[in-house]
Amino acid sequence: MKKSIKIMVSFMGMIIIAILILVIIKQQTKSPQTQEVNIDVQKGTFEYIPAFEEFSVEDVYYYSDDYFQNSGKEENEHLRTMSLCLALSAITASDKVDKAENVKKLLDDIGFCDISIEDITEETSKDTIGTAIAHKKMKEKEMIVVSIRGAKYEVEWASNFWAGENGDAAGFSAAADLVVNRIKAYKTKYDLKKCQYWIVGYSRGGAVTNLLGKYINEALEEFDTSEDDLYIYTFEAPASSVSTETYANIHNVINPNDMIVYVYPEKWGLRNNGVEEIIATENNKIVKKQIEITNGLQMIDVVDENGKLEYISQQEFLEDFVNWLTKNSRGLDYSITREKYVTVLEQPITDIIEIYMSKTEPERKEIIDFFREICMTLTKEENRQELKEALPDVSSMNFNFDEETMGALINKNIEIVYKNANIPLSREELETIKTSILPIIQASTPILIGSVFDGNTELKIGNIHICGFYHLATFINHFSEISLSHYIQTNLKLVQSMDSYYQ
Repeated sequence: MKKSIKIMVSFMGMIIIAILILVIIKQQTKSPQTQEVNIDVQKGTFEYIPAFEEFSVEDVYYYSDDYFQNSGKEENEHLRTMSLCLALSAITASDKVDKAENVKKLLDDIGFCDISIEDITEETSKDTIGTAIAHKKMKEKEMIVVSIRGAKYEVEWASNFWAGENGDAAGFSAAADLVVNRIKAYKTKYDLKKCQYWIVGYSRGGAVTNLLGKYINEALEEFDTSEDDLYIYTFEAPASSVSTETYANIHNVINPNDMIVYVYPEKWGLRNNGVEEIIATENNKIVKKQIEITNGLQMIDVVDENGKLEYISQQEFLEDFVNWLTKNSRGLDYSITREKYVTVLEQPITDIIEIYMSKTEPERKEIIDFFREICMTLTKEENRQELKEALPDVSSMNFNFDEETMGALINKNIEIVYKNANIPLSREELETIKTSILPIIQASTPILIGSVFDGNTELKIGNIHICGFYHLATFINHFSEISLSHYIQTNLKLVQSMDSYYQ
């Protein structure tokens, strides 16, 4: 009996030892994700204003200083989400007395001090860039955080269309230079040494953030930091850099269904310098569209030989659309190169955007109606013959139109509409618009003509049956769905869905 008990005890001891060994092995082979359970995480709420909304809404954040224990080159789902929360909080809080209240509160909540706000509470211009900068001591290093505003920046919109003839995208680069100087001044003011940098930005703010990440990576000693101490997060950022370098500490968080991430085109030599982190969980499908030209310009679906609707993923369409805009097709030179954009379109578009975004919401609606009325007036019976004579001969693929006749016709009708309506435009602003419209028409006419004969075009010469405009028709018809993919709230939910803290 005693012998049996000894055997049993020995057997049980062996089992316990085996279990302990397995537990130890399992602990040693745990993924970093599982090990994060033990870090000190602070749960709280922050506020931001969603796209096309007027009031701040509340959402949840999870923050920890421990996010910065590892190298900035490592992917971290929790730091990614927290970075987006911080980026969104920097959006102008137009519903608050202090327009920087949302970002100040979040930074204060997570322990940052000496918060410096620039261009968020002031009137915007094409030369401003909203930022919040603060710092926090983390062990033996100083963390400098920079949150760059990426929405509700009004007249700053004009800067988004300033590409420049060469080098980094000029509008984003000028903004990045401003922020670099602010960081240097802030670092000097508070005498900060051995620095880490956490820089975040959404959309326009993301493009500027990417350039900041590139600039600091190129001058680590000047910023008293290292590659491992840079935590750079961009969200839905248009391309901004001519550099071909890729930095692992720049995290370009991308929703490939978002049209903004395809601006500016890679064919212009512009790109982002980080490692892409894809956040879309599915590829949206959209129906291919055409315009029936011979029966009164009506939108129709594209169908296959069996009469079934043809679909294309939103990502694939956007890639194809940008590729179509930047190439020659069937010998038709309608492509928009960087040189053509800067020479013909950049100044007119920038001028119109600057005027439009300087107005109040009701005034903007009146300006849209103003442009709509101009188009309707141009196509009236008394103008059709002049319009026909001024436009190119489509049958010969001649893209040159009579600029003098077209310009005189446009200006005459602008004056008629302006005189008969109470439009919130000064005479100086009206003259700028008159000067800007002609080059925009000049550049867009070849695109319209080229669109007739590109993509899924059908031609039936016998009965003169033409269905064209595949790219433009599909883009216009699905614009609401496509633009939804850039909404702030859309991408916040996508990022949260990939973060275990939100499950």
